[in-house]
Amino acid sequence: MIKKFLVLFSVLSVLMGCTQMIDVHGDKLSDEELDQKLSKLESGRTTYTEVKEILGTPSAVTSFDSEKWFYIYSEGKRQAFYQPEEIARSSVMINFDDNGVFTSYERKTMADGRSVVPNPESTPLNAEELSFYEQVTESIGKFGTNQPVY
Repeated sequence: MIKKFLVLFSVLSVLMGCTQMIDVHGDKLSDEELDQKLSKLESGRTTYTEVKEILGTPSAVTSFDSEKWFYIYSEGKRQAFYQPEEIARSSVMINFDDNGVFTSYERKTMADGRSVVPNPESTPLNAEELSFYEQVTESIGKFGTNQPVY
């Protein structure tokens, strides 16, 4: 009886490992819901605070040249040992002027994306040129300073 239970448990465990999983990151809104929220934004009038009330907290914020907020949604599926596959992605970039007032937005979908493959010949890594010992000793004393750690 115990052997049958262990065999059944083993088979079920293996089958459960093959179950497809869906990973979701960000808030999924229909196109209509997103259009409705974006229509509330008035260029030259809507402030940071108002954008946050309408759209919620951004997924990412960047501050160079001018302020930009990103609202990103992605959905992927994975199964056992197979490579994960992205099945949906959308993003909205909100632009602000120097005074924190909304100026424009830009929407992108998965169809707008493109694959980027790094070229190891044109993008060398310093870590590959240093031995393990050199990497460890090079970083001593650099933490908490403005010097980059390689």
